[in-house]
Amino acid sequence: MESSQPSPPNELITVYLVFKQDQNSVKELESLFWKITDPDSDKYQQWLTRKEINKILKPHSKCYSLIKKWCEKQPFKKVNKIDDNIDSLQQQLESLDVITPEFVIDYYKIPNVKKIGLPRNDVSQSSIQFLGEYYDEKDLQKYSKAVNIRYRPLASKHILGGINNQSNPGSEAVLDVEQMSGINPLAENWFINYESGVNPDGDGENFYTTILTLNQLDHLPQVLSISYGDPEIGLCKGFTGDCNTTFNSNEIYIRRTNIEFMKLSMRGISILVSSGDSGANGFFETNCTNKIFYPEYPTACPYLTSVGATQLIDIEYNNSEKLPRACSVIIPPVGNRNATLAHCISNGTEVAVDTGYTGYTSGGGFSSYTSQPLYQKRAVNKYFKLMKCQPPTSMYNRRNRGFPDVSAFGTHGFFVFNGTYHTFGGTSMSAPLWAGIVSILNSYSLKRTNKTLGFLNPLLYKMSEECPKCFNDITLGDSKCPDSSYCTSKCQGFQAARGWDPVTGLGSPNVEQMIKYINRLLKKKNYL
Repeated sequence: MESSQPSPPNELITVYLVFKQDQNSVKELESLFWKITDPDSDKYQQWLTRKEINKILKPHSKCYSLIKKWCEKQPFKKVNKIDDNIDSLQQQLESLDVITPEFVIDYYKIPNVKKIGLPRNDVSQSSIQFLGEYYDEKDLQKYSKAVNIRYRPLASKHILGGINNQSNPGSEAVLDVEQMSGINPLAENWFINYESGVNPDGDGENFYTTILTLNQLDHLPQVLSISYGDPEIGLCKGFTGDCNTTFNSNEIYIRRTNIEFMKLSMRGISILVSSGDSGANGFFETNCTNKIFYPEYPTACPYLTSVGATQLIDIEYNNSEKLPRACSVIIPPVGNRNATLAHCISNGTEVAVDTGYTGYTSGGGFSSYTSQPLYQKRAVNKYFKLMKCQPPTSMYNRRNRGFPDVSAFGTHGFFVFNGTYHTFGGTSMSAPLWAGIVSILNSYSLKRTNKTLGFLNPLLYKMSEECPKCFNDITLGDSKCPDSSYCTSKCQGFQAARGWDPVTGLGSPNVEQMIKYINRLLKKKNYL
């Protein structure tokens, strides 16, 4: 908000000075990034510290000197140098069906850590929130009791940003924390929120400044889950506050924010991001008259793992008497739907989400700005050789970054919000589920090499080729319709297929097989 009035003398004002990065330093950093994230490299898992990254990536010395002199001439009482590098949920009760952590653990063959424990207990996981989303500790406690897991409160030192108004919780924040905890209740939970409300400078999230801020901290959680996104083409057109105020184009904003994500990944941190709930078209244009697709960001960033959503058909139900409380609770009425009794799913066939059944379609496609990383070129080429019938090539660039990378359940999720039981769906469910899985995989990696898995994609794509059983290949479904309100014969999209596809990625996880593969791979490494 602009004002001609001076600020109060003791008011803290944050100003970001964004320097143009030295391109040789960026190239050097990216070259090292691909070496330490490549499972075939002898430098694999040799993660860097924040200070080591900042020694490589720095602004041009002349540029920095000029800015420093300018700051010293201003009437600032004190100038602090931070670092050289400063540069939908809907309450949809589709049916009585409920998916609990117990079912997810069984279906994806995840170790039940509440029964057998973890190989290493020093694992951590966190969601990153935006737009004033807070979580409520009481909801987490009630959820833990309902799904029969250990309740582990969040320590105040692990709430980064210092913002969490529990009297005003947000559904996104609550479900993210609960879904991760349901899969891995033994992990140390963190919570990250640097935004106290909706941006005054834009409708969307401040991705750049949030990730930039995290890169100034020495101690961070090992796994990060993000359930937010905006159209790439709209980032600097009112969707993202820090894009509107700091950058003058979507491409520059994406390129600069990608560097911040890359820096986080180089520290051994795994980042999982939901792929969006508007299919290939994106929510920027929902009536399917658009000439191009509108992929979302940050899920199209090549330095993180994009997560799509699946659903179940041919559903079977669990009628056992030994079920968690979540399988017998009364879910309150929503809209025209009466109060219902939860009925827990016990089995089914996994397919891509169908807009006619779920009300949304899993996001996927190809970035408009970012080139295709080497780790997925072979998988993408196989897809286009296999699937000859595709949307018009004028709508997307098949040589750019393809997403999602993987998928997981995105319907019938059980959670507690504002003290009340609910079900929900969306890739906002899928991403934190994967985050909980990754924190378990990290435990096995830590035991073997004393290192986390960090950036996952080179490992995942290599794994899919060498261990087909490590993924549940999803071959049925498409991404044509943005949502159930806008679904016509004009809607274009991609088809699910064998192997990787821009609907469900490599598929959903078979964690039991993944652990075996990771153990075999890391056994060959001589870190210890």
